[in-house]
Formats: sequence, structure tokens, C-alpha cells
Amino acid sequence: MNISILHKKLVLLILSLLLAGPLLAQRALTGTVSDEQGEALGYATVALLNPMDSILNYFGVTDNKGFFRIRNIKEGDYLLQYSFVGMETLYKNISIPTPGGEDLGMQALAPNALEEVTIIEEYIPITFKSDTVEFNPNAFNTKSHAVVEDLLKKMPGIEVDEAGNIKALGEDVVNVRVDGKEFFGKDPKVATKNLPADAILKVQVYDKKSDESEFTGVDDGVRERTINLMLNEDHKKGYFGNVEAGLGTDNRYSADGKVYRFSEKVQSALLGMANNINEFGYTGNHGKEFGTGVRGENQSMAGGLNLSYNAEGTNRYFLSYLASTNNKELEQETTTENYLPAGTYYQHSMVYEEERTTPHKLNLGVRHKFNEQHNWILDGDLSISSNKLSS
Repeated sequence: MNISILHKKLVLLILSLLLAGPLLAQRALTGTVSDEQGEALGYATVALLNPMDSILNYFGVTDNKGFFRIRNIKEGDYLLQYSFVGMETLYKNISIPTPGGEDLGMQALAPNALEEVTIIEEYIPITFKSDTVEFNPNAFNTKSHAVVEDLLKKMPGIEVDEAGNIKALGEDVVNVRVDGKEFFGKDPKVATKNLPADAILKVQVYDKKSDESEFTGVDDGVRERTINLMLNEDHKKGYFGNVEAGLGTDNRYSADGKVYRFSEKVQSALLGMANNINEFGYTGNHGKEFGTGVRGENQSMAGGLNLSYNAEGTNRYFLSYLASTNNKELEQETTTENYLPAGTYYQHSMVYEEERTTPHKLNLGVRHKFNEQHNWILDGDLSISSNKLSS
């Protein structure tokens, strides 16, 4: 079986995390996984699920010899799950006792090889498919009203920093797509910070060919680390979204609205927000959350529009536009007391600044195939920003 480099990177990362725990007073499970002929199954997933709702608690991935180890397990009852592409997913009730290790031996994935447990829905956390690593959001517990970014932070091998930048399996993610289609150009953070986590059926990580290669069929060797968000069936058609608003003391306010419409041919999104609590647009840092680099009082407004249309065959047309405005007022008063041999000196200063920033970003693209010899590929990006500072 050929295993892609992408798969190996994820497995090595998971194994390093699992082996990094303390060696004393831990509960661990070990074992091996094979097929019914006894051949080791590398990159199989072994998971410990909550028996009440099948949410993932712990998991491991087998190495190329079929061996797995899961460390630092809390005492309790679990649903043990073995899964591998092309094999029947099997389950077993298991209890983790006091600190110590337990070797489960070799488990052959064959029909009815284990005591089967009836469950309402099957939650396999990670699946390896060809050159794609696929995560099941249902296996990762998130809070209500969580967005995709919150979901990604729960997934092994995916890192999200304070600014919302994403790394998947050690490489920067430059593309986040929705059902394989462009979403607000190539700004990954618009999708991850706005789409609701409960709308996502699968999260796929893969190295995407360039648009030109996919459209023309000629491989130019270019690859981009990409996340594709597959929507649930009930979000693939019709409208969904949410509106939030709040008022606070000192005339503080915040309002945010999102409307999405997806279908087989059309993908559209309309975003809008306004606040004076130091939150900036759709892809910037949230000052109130991280408390770094934000000065003064900021009044922000932002809006965005995304349109994508899939015509016949491979023809498609897409357009996105993001705009925002931010007004910052900074009033700062400083008094300094200096103690010197000649005496004490006082220094008093006042600073007042007003700054207005207005960025605009437009992205458009056309993929039109006239015939086998003539293709039209158009990509356009336009960014304009104005800044006015007075003091």
C-alpha cells in the first residue's frame, strides 16, 4: 500500500505528541492492527470514544508495523474503535483501570472479530484517502456557536495562531475552499472565522494542484497546502446564517450578520459588521481577545460579498469583495517624575491622535473552456487602502 508523504507527516506528528507525556503514573494502551491474513495495517486509527455520545477522547495511529500506543489516558469506561479504509470499523467496550499499561495484543480487522456495540452514528476521527487526510468534525467536541477556526484548533496536525494563520502538517495553508470552490479569494481566514463549525461535514487537508493544472489537465508541478470544508447536506442547499448584536456600558456596541446560500451551481455569502470594541473586520486580530497591539478606541465597520457560479462542464466564474473602515481615537496623558542628585524633575505630556483606515480588496476569476484547443483563464486581484492620520 502506498502512503503519501502528507500521511506520514501527520502520523509522525501524532506519535511525537503521544510520546511526549510523562513516563510515570500514566495509563497507556498498546497493541497492533492487522488484516485477517495477519498483515500489518499501517496508518490505521485507534480511538477511545465517549460511550454516551461517541465523541473522541483519545486516539492513536499505527506505524508501518501496525503498532500503536495511546498514553496519558484518564481512568474510566470508553468505546474502543478500530478503523481503516476498506475495512469494517469495529468497536469494543473497554475500562481503563488504575495507572499502568495494558497491551491489547493483535487485532485483526475482520467482520465480527470483536464484540460489536450498537451506536447511533459512526464517528471516525481521521481517515487517510489517497493523498488526502480527512477529519470528521463530529469526533471533536466544540462549543455551541463555534466557528471553523475553533474546530481546526481541536484537530491534531493543524495549528492556528493568534492572528488566525493556519499551518497544516507543518506547512502554511494558503487556500481554504468550501465544497471545493473558491471562498473570498485566497484569504483562508474569511472562511475559518465566519463559517459555523456545525455546518461542516468533513475537513480535508491535501496539496492542491494549481488552478491552471486542474483546468487544462497539464501538471505544472505547483502544489498549495489546502483545506477543503465539505458542507453538511442540510447546508448545501438554501440559506443559512446568523445575526448577533449587543450593547454595553459607555455606549459600547457590537453587531454582526452573515447570510450564506449554497447550491450545486451557486455559492454566495454576504457579511456585515460594526462595533466600537476593538474588533477589526473579518481577518484581523481581535484586540479584546488577545490584548496585544491595540491602542485607543476603534470604531470599525466591514462588509463582504462572495459569488461563485459553476456553469456547464468545468466552466466557472467567481468574484469576491471585502471592504472595511476603522476610525481610531487615541488620547494619552503621561506624567513622569525623575529623581536626580540636583533635584526632582516632573515631565507632563499629552497626545491626541485620530486615524482613519479604509482598505478594499477585490478578487475575480474566470475559467472558460471554448473547446479542446482554447481555454480562457483569468485571475484578478486588486487591493486599495487609504490612511489619514491627524494629531
